[in-house]
Amino acid sequence: MKKSIFIVLLFMPFLWSCEQDITDRKPVVRTFEQDGFRFTFSLQTEDGTNATVFKEGEKMLPVYKVENLNADTAYIAESYADPCNYDTGFFNVYAASDNSEITYITMDVLTIVKPCLHITPSGVVEYTVSPSAIQKSLDKGFYYVAFTPRFAYYSSCCHYSDSEGLDERINIEIPEFKINFEVK
Repeated sequence: MKKSIFIVLLFMPFLWSCEQDITDRKPVVRTFEQDGFRFTFSLQTEDGTNATVFKEGEKMLPVYKVENLNADTAYIAESYADPCNYDTGFFNVYAASDNSEITYITMDVLTIVKPCLHITPSGVVEYTVSPSAIQKSLDKGFYYVAFTPRFAYYSSCCHYSDSEGLDERINIEIPEFKINFEVK
C-alpha cells in the first residue's frame, strides 16, 4: 500500500503539468490614427482579454474598434466601412506554416457593440465576432490574421450640409493590421 501511494505521489507533478496554464497572453493591439479617428485591432479571449497565446480549444475573437477623437459627431459611411460588406480579411485565419486559409469563423455573425451609424465625440464603435460564429477549434500551432479595414465618414447626418448641398464622403486609407498568434 505504501509503495502505491509513493508511486502516485511521484507521478503527481507530471499529471498536473499535462494541462498547460497560460501565464503570459502576450497581448498585441495594432493602432492607426488619422483625421481624428483611432482604429484598433486586437485578438481577445471570450472574457475580453487581449491575447496572442491561446489554449487549444479556446476561442480566439478578432476585435476592431473605431474611436472618434474629434470634437464633432461623425456619420459612418456604413456600406463602405462595415467589415462584413467586403473582403477585408476580418474573418480570415491563416496557418503560419504555409499561409493557407483556415475556415474558422462564419461570415454572417458579427456583433456591433454600438450599432449607431454615427460616432459622437469620444464615441467608440466596436466590431467583434460572436463566439457562436466559431466553426471549429484551432489545433496547436502558429497562425496569423491579416485585416485591412476600410473607413469613410460624412460630416453631417443624411449627408447634407446647410450651405453646400450634398456632403462629400471622406475616405481614410488604413494600413493592414496583421497579428501573429499561437495555440498551445
